[in-house]
This record gives sequence, C-alpha cells and structure tokens, in this order.
Amino acid sequence: MVVKTRNQLVRKIDTDNHVICFNPSNHGKITGSRFLAVLGKDRYTTDFKAACLIARIYTEYEPTKYTEAGNAIEPIIRSYVRDNWNVLLKDRMSLSDDDVITVEEPVAMRDCNYDHFGSEPIFGGLVDGYLRLNGTRKAILEIKTSSHRDDWADGKVPEGYLLQASLYAELAGLNTIVFAVGFLEESDYDDPNSWRPNYDNSLIVVVHKKDISEEMEYAEDWFKRFILKGMTPKWSEKDEDIIDRFTQREITFLPGELVYTINRLIDSYGKCDTSEMEEEIKQVLAKKMMTDDDRIRYEHNGFTFLVKKVDGQPVLTITRS
Repeated sequence: MVVKTRNQLVRKIDTDNHVICFNPSNHGKITGSRFLAVLGKDRYTTDFKAACLIARIYTEYEPTKYTEAGNAIEPIIRSYVRDNWNVLLKDRMSLSDDDVITVEEPVAMRDCNYDHFGSEPIFGGLVDGYLRLNGTRKAILEIKTSSHRDDWADGKVPEGYLLQASLYAELAGLNTIVFAVGFLEESDYDDPNSWRPNYDNSLIVVVHKKDISEEMEYAEDWFKRFILKGMTPKWSEKDEDIIDRFTQREITFLPGELVYTINRLIDSYGKCDTSEMEEEIKQVLAKKMMTDDDRIRYEHNGFTFLVKKVDGQPVLTITRS
C-alpha cells in the first residue's frame, strides 16, 4: 500500500515493502556520524534513518545540553592543545626538541557549505582541526566531550569515534589522529563556557588511523544501491517515529474549549485519572483525519499530542516535547 505524504521530495511511501522512494537529485553525503549507521554500528540510528538524512527528506536537530556543551567547549580544548602542545604531544608523537606543532583551525562551516571535503562525491563531514608538524599537516584533531571516563579507560578510543576519525583521516590523506577529550561533570553542563581543561579532567590520545577500506567499500556500495537510486533501505520498528513524521499533519490552531481541556490535562498529567480529558482530545483530533493512515500532531505548552488510527480506532499518544 502507498500512503500519502506532504513531503514534496518523497515520491511514495510503500508500506508493503517498508521503503520510501524519493527524488535523489538533492542528496547529501555519508559523514562520519552517518558512516556508523550505514555500517550498522550505531545504537541510536538505523541505516534507514541515515538514508532519510542523506536524502534530505528528513531533518533532525534538537539542541541538548550535551550538544550545546560540546559546541562551547570545542574551541576551549583546541586552544588548550595549541598552548600546551609541548607538554601534551611531544612524547606521545615522538617529537624532537626542534619540532614544532601548530593547530590549524577548521574552515568555518558556512564558508565550506558544511563540508570540509567538498571535492569528494560520496563521503564528507566536518573536522575539528588539524595538527601541523613544522608547517606540514600531520594529524587530524578530533575533540570530544564526555561524562563517561570508563569509555576511554587506558587510553582506548571507542570504536565509533575511531571509525569516524579514520574516515576523515583517509579523506584528508593523513595517518595520525589526535583525540583531545574533555570529561565533564553534571554541573559543567549548566555553564560549559566556564569549564577549563587540566590534567585531571582531560585526555590526549594519539592513534594511527584504522584501515577502513572494507568499511568504505561497503558504504560506497550502499550509497549507490540506495541514495543514487532514490530508495531507502527497509525501515524497522525503530523507525516508526520517522514514518509518523512523514504522514502526520501539524495542527497549529484548535478551538478554545479544547485548548482549555488540554491545559487541564497537562496540569493534571501523572497526578490523577485523565482518561476523560484524553478521550475528548482524541475524538476532536481524530475528526480532522482524512484517512486511516493519516496522523495528527499538535504541540502545546511543552507537550506533543499525536493521534493515529490503530485497527480503525483513534489512539492518542502524549509525550513531553
């Protein structure tokens, strides 16, 4: 069965085969984070979701305290490496007394169209910087923030990070990767601009890039099979929220009496029986549906109300936005 969507880049959503067909003319690339999903090594992102993101038929970026902290602390760590390279890198990179390391700032995202590897047709992404040895590029600089020190125990780089950085090293024609990691306490996320790296809360790891020739070959074949042909891999139950987003209709206005009911439900949410209020909301939203495959979505005061039909009956799901 083919269901309707209001996304103009989507040609059809095939619910029998669990695939989406799309216009492939506006696609992006396989970046470091999507690389993991394509390989099936990402716990949070399926290759179906990666295909939707690469095809630019689906976008997802909601800033969190973790991403905001990472953005704030990245330049702080980069300056830390620049100012202390002699202590941090001399032994780790087996430098001589005459060697000099400088940090090369990455090209601003907007200046490179959000891709530091613009000439590459399939792979791309953004690096955190480069290290130059005596004026010549020597290594990729990868900056990470984490609240899980155990993930980096004994200087071991998590597999996902190593794969991502190795992709960028391969694209840049470099063999060395320098990870600069800042470990954050919970309180640091409240004011990340005040965080300062030191011996106790940061880590430098120098590694040789991983041989990812097989992984890149697999990803390139995947790109040609799906992205260039305008079809996603099959979706699974993990991707149902994405399918809902494709088929749901946004409502921006509701009758005043229903908004009043919604506010009462929010105020009472989790405190008492709200089934009657939920039933009222469900029935009103359900009346706006066009087909059994349609979805209705409404956001109000930090809550999202989603109604879809299951076995012909409207079902209401309430989540915090």
